[in-house]
Amino acid sequence: MNDNPKRKTILNLIRDNKLAVEQAEDILDAIDGASKESYNKARQTILTMVRSNKIEVDDADELLDVIERPKDDVLGKFFSTRDKSTENCEVRVKKHRGSGHTKINQAKNERPSGVDFDFNFPWDDPDWQWPWEKSDWQWPWEKEASQKNRISQVDVTDESRLIVRNSGGDLVVGKTEGQSLRIVNPNAASKMVQENNVIQISSVGSDLILEVPENIISMEISQNGGDLAVQAVNSDIAISLHGGDLTVPETKGKIQCSVDGGDISLSNLVSDQVDIRTSDGDIVAVMLSEVKDAAVNLVSEAGDVSLVLPSDSKCKVKATSIHGEVSHDISTENIEIGEENENYLEAVINDGGAEIVIMSNSGDVGIRI
Repeated sequence: MNDNPKRKTILNLIRDNKLAVEQAEDILDAIDGASKESYNKARQTILTMVRSNKIEVDDADELLDVIERPKDDVLGKFFSTRDKSTENCEVRVKKHRGSGHTKINQAKNERPSGVDFDFNFPWDDPDWQWPWEKSDWQWPWEKEASQKNRISQVDVTDESRLIVRNSGGDLVVGKTEGQSLRIVNPNAASKMVQENNVIQISSVGSDLILEVPENIISMEISQNGGDLAVQAVNSDIAISLHGGDLTVPETKGKIQCSVDGGDISLSNLVSDQVDIRTSDGDIVAVMLSEVKDAAVNLVSEAGDVSLVLPSDSKCKVKATSIHGEVSHDISTENIEIGEENENYLEAVINDGGAEIVIMSNSGDVGIRI
């Protein structure tokens, strides 16, 4: 005989004419079925009977006690099914010394305390699939590679300006043929606005690669928290960089740059106007062609400054280091020294021409030909 106190409560209410048979069936379904739908229906039935004064509040409270909310569907698959043949068994787990294995003993005629012995793993379902078995599955490194290989193109009108704001990632700006601006990994560009001849691109937390056509005449780049490389572009460049290194190879346009907390490397430059400043880093500048009419300013607050000039350069040089040394390897045949000591050099190279000013507060200054 199955002595179920919950069912007896339902039966007593039916006997006392406090509960209709149809309503009792809903509540019994909630007890036996252990489904979320049955529970919700039974609970609504009880509350409706209280509202319509068909049962007392105490009786309703007792009914709510006898129904229990079922487990979620996923957990129900694991734990809601009990093996009736093991109701008189108790599981005792003993760990043997010196062994990582566990031994399970069963004591007969003892009631288990809420232990379910029979459950199904999700993969027991014939329709179960591991995530990587699905047709649209991609490993994280595959997603990253596919995104990096994506390219978006933006048509550019003549004499356009490019404004880039990048934070939390590296930025590479290179040259491309044609009339379109190419954005490699366009998902990294969180915002892009094109209005008349001005293109604005913003990126946060991702590396960004831009390929710039020749019809962009000027670029304004603001970079925070990553390295910046500007490669072989012909347009004028204004750069503000915080917390990263700057690399500028083979650039022909005017360069104006301010770096906070990073090194600067300029190689194979043919620019006629270079203004480079860093608060805490080294500067290395290599001029590719002869310097005749250029204006070059290299300033570092707390780093070394090195300038390499072609042998046929014609320029006037003023180099100062407050707490460091100034040195050069220019032959006496090509240089006319106005003033020179360990902290300062003022000289004319090959009869003069371009104006070159080099300053460092606490680093050394070197000029090489």
